[in-house]
Amino acid sequence: MKFVSFVKFVAKKIWKFTKTIIIMLLNPKFLLCFGMGWIITNGWSYILLGVGMWLGIDWMIFVASGYLALLWVPGTPEKVITFVLAIFFLKLFFPNDEKTLGVLKEMLASEKLKNAKEKINKKKQKLVKKYKKRVNERRRVMYETVILGSGYFSVGYAYAHQNTLIIEETQLADPHFFGTLEGFDADFVKPTSQGAAELYGSFEKDGVLKEGRLAVNELEPALCRFIKNTQPEILLGSFCTEVKKTQKGYNVTLCNNEGIRVVSTRRVIDTRQREGKKINLLLALKDGQSPRLDNVLPSFYEGQKIWKVYFEDECDVNEAKSRILDVYGDRLRECGARIIATSYRMIDDSNPEPCEDAQGIWKVCERRFGNPFAAFEKGELWK
Repeated sequence: MKFVSFVKFVAKKIWKFTKTIIIMLLNPKFLLCFGMGWIITNGWSYILLGVGMWLGIDWMIFVASGYLALLWVPGTPEKVITFVLAIFFLKLFFPNDEKTLGVLKEMLASEKLKNAKEKINKKKQKLVKKYKKRVNERRRVMYETVILGSGYFSVGYAYAHQNTLIIEETQLADPHFFGTLEGFDADFVKPTSQGAAELYGSFEKDGVLKEGRLAVNELEPALCRFIKNTQPEILLGSFCTEVKKTQKGYNVTLCNNEGIRVVSTRRVIDTRQREGKKINLLLALKDGQSPRLDNVLPSFYEGQKIWKVYFEDECDVNEAKSRILDVYGDRLRECGARIIATSYRMIDDSNPEPCEDAQGIWKVCERRFGNPFAAFEKGELWK
């Protein structure tokens, strides 16, 4: 069936070409008008080339050859211009010949369609080439380090160590402080390392850090702006399904909207959070009201407080919020407090020290470093 379709397609093309030639040969008006247009757009260069070669005039050969070479560049509109000139001459000399005019218009439309298709194909080829280049960059053979879990430690490490890939399963660049609504009860000392100082300065410029206090609910967009400027290689919404030890390092299998793929690395650092027994809530208070609750820290904005609630047993976020409303609902209503945000997961507050497991994978708890700048600086200076 495919062969028969191909034969029909070729036959159709041959017939169309033959028909055009017959029309041209049997129609003197067409030959005259089309010939005049062709002489203007093409023919003069062939004549000039012939005369130049016959008389040995170099400039004629140079000009004609250059123009003819230009005509063979894909997308050159000389054919369209030839048909437009032919139509002009036909209307000028033979205004009543509608039949020939129709043939010329049909040929002009066909040539325009052909040029449009060529332009579309060029754009497609450029897009495909750009996409393949991007995919190849992401599928490089070996990374020096793969970090499981985004955050300030991870971005700080990538800032100072080239060829690092960060894989984060959520859509947050900062799941450790912004994602958990972590409050800070102390002023920050400006860090000394280059990258952390740059981060500190960008937060001050964006208004996220003011008078030594951080706007917790603005940490994510501020970190994303910093990432945009420093451009570490980071994949959000990507799940690590397996880390396999090899002779040269590790093979890390990850899954995201591009599918499943394996990246190789010499080093793996795991900063992912573990589920815990604490939840943080952001409270909005009426003017002058106090929530009369334990573990309440001031927020960046007036009229807001960060409330840390601890549980004796494990539970998920929805169950934790339900318990809080059952136990503290009346007290919150009395002081006019409203819960306007909660951490997206239960928090492990044990904050263990960095350690190396049996596979040689480093486990790092970012929250142990106390604040975003200390975590970034620790990652930047990590050996």
